[in-house]
Amino acid sequence: MQSTKLERNFVNENLISKYLKCIICSAVFDEPTRLRCGHTFCKLCISQWLTDHQTCPECRQDAKRKHFQIDRIAAGIISELDVYCSNKIYGCKWKGVIDRLESHQRKCTAKIVAEQLNLKIQSNQETDEDNELACQNDPGNLVTRINANLKDKKEVIDALKSSNENTKDDNLEDDDPLAFLNQLHQFSEENPLEEMRKIDFSDEDLPKQSRGRIIPQLNE
Repeated sequence: MQSTKLERNFVNENLISKYLKCIICSAVFDEPTRLRCGHTFCKLCISQWLTDHQTCPECRQDAKRKHFQIDRIAAGIISELDVYCSNKIYGCKWKGVIDRLESHQRKCTAKIVAEQLNLKIQSNQETDEDNELACQNDPGNLVTRINANLKDKKEVIDALKSSNENTKDDNLEDDDPLAFLNQLHQFSEENPLEEMRKIDFSDEDLPKQSRGRIIPQLNE
């Protein structure tokens, strides 16, 4: 059975040597393939090039598919480069060498959890009546809705944490975009409603990375 090609998201790709990049696509070599003249390209890139040309795209010497060779030196160096998980956009914090990427992605659940969280958010959209009450600046109603939504999302948030814990031996980044959500949930459970009503959600004490996401939702 043919394996699925993994997306490669290199760490600091702009700092990677130009000698490890294909002049056809400008990306880091994918299956580095050397021609008889000594120049190396991505296997797919040079294969497509030779359908319309019969020369090396760099030196213009004659080139044929039958002369393809794996550039083992380039392949070895690239295998040690750091990459992010393909699910980084869904919240996965893993990064490591390419050789460990496939193993990590087989157990990574970040995308699934993120999709579940999105469904939860969609299913809990405020009704017109809730919006009207919020516009009337009813702090009790606002806090109640925040607390209910946070509790409803807790299961999914815990699952996302668990997905990161499954890779605790890997190199994980420190930033946690869900930290503020958990803090707000914990605060709402530990403090009476009267204290919650005094919260100013525009206060500078809010984490900067969370302020931009939370405040617009509270103002709707």
